[in-house]
Amino acid sequence: ISVVAAEVQRTGVEETIFNKVCIQLRTLCTFDGLSTPSITEALGLCARLGSCRLLLTEHSRNDIHQRVLLNVSCDDIHYALKVN
Repeated sequence: ISVVAAEVQRTGVEETIFNKVCIQLRTLCTFDGLSTPSITEALGLCARLGSCRLLLTEHSRNDIHQRVLLNVSCDDIHYALKVN
């Protein structure tokens, strides 16, 4: 979910496309020295976050072109993930 928030902050647009989120995910994983999940794994993560209503996704699509929208504020995400 922090990847979607990062993409929203980068573009300034609240709705994005899953493919752009994947690009951002690869960038952040590389920067942090983590392995990048496959597209299938990332789609699964997106679906799980959608089922928890943290993300709003197109139910009719489950591919890299589906639209993704945060259902919580970026500030709430940063606060929840803040390391003290």
